[in-house]
Amino acid sequence: MHSQLKIVVLLLVCILVIRQPIAMAATPIEVFSLDEEKVVYQTGGTLKAQHTAQQFIQSIDGLVTAINPLPPSGYLIKVTFDQPYLVKNYWFDATVTQAVFVYEKDHPSSVMLINEDNQSVFFTLSRNVEEFFTIIQFKPTS
Repeated sequence: MHSQLKIVVLLLVCILVIRQPIAMAATPIEVFSLDEEKVVYQTGGTLKAQHTAQQFIQSIDGLVTAINPLPPSGYLIKVTFDQPYLVKNYWFDATVTQAVFVYEKDHPSSVMLINEDNQSVFFTLSRNVEEFFTIIQFKPTS
């Protein structure tokens, strides 16, 4: 009986130790090239990168009103937040799980926010997401 209890406790400890790093691992950040139509760069989602993404979201200054909000060329930078992030401003009041930043050289940046119900909305930003490339150590070719 005593040895069975030791085995159960040992199994529980093993499960907790194995699951701990998985739960703490940050979701990768992906850069998708609109020109190449594929993911061209992937890096670990650090807390600094997620915080920077949240700062960009705070620079929302309007809704994207174009019928097609994606440019013909440039990059999409997908950031998945480890914890849902509450965004509350004039245009939006919801918790988001992902942000997809839209970058086109010499054009204003925008962001697509995806909420917990998998609904998305596009917004314009007052900041240029090109700054974000330095944080994730990506060098765009266009």
